[in-house]
Amino acid sequence: MAVWRDILSPVPQEGQRIWFRRYPQATPPAFGVWSDAAHGVVAGPGKWEIEHNQIAAWRPLAGPDPEWPGVALPLRTWRDPFWYPPKPEQCGWVRRWDQDCIVILCQWDESARTFGVRGTGHCIPWSHIYKWKPS
Repeated sequence: MAVWRDILSPVPQEGQRIWFRRYPQATPPAFGVWSDAAHGVVAGPGKWEIEHNQIAAWRPLAGPDPEWPGVALPLRTWRDPFWYPPKPEQCGWVRRWDQDCIVILCQWDESARTFGVRGTGHCIPWSHIYKWKPS
């Protein structure tokens, strides 16, 4: 298995298939293709974009792409937004980091791939979410 590298030393080659880790690094690795135009990765079959400064580390992806999304989980289980994306307009609880952040009730916006903070007009990109669970 390849060694994890910092995302900027060296930068993956254009079109290279990679595994990557978001911050916080406790999130499970995701996969995608490095894109110079996106200044980061176009992730998974859903083509979710994530900029390089939101990525902690990467390594090459060999073989076929993994199955995506992940297998179904029990209803009230915390889950990663990449592997277990919400249904369109689904409400759920989100955590931005693994510690020191409150749980916030949000609504998923599929088209923007963001969690809208209920009653505020603020949105949190999928890549800034540590984990979420249905409300």
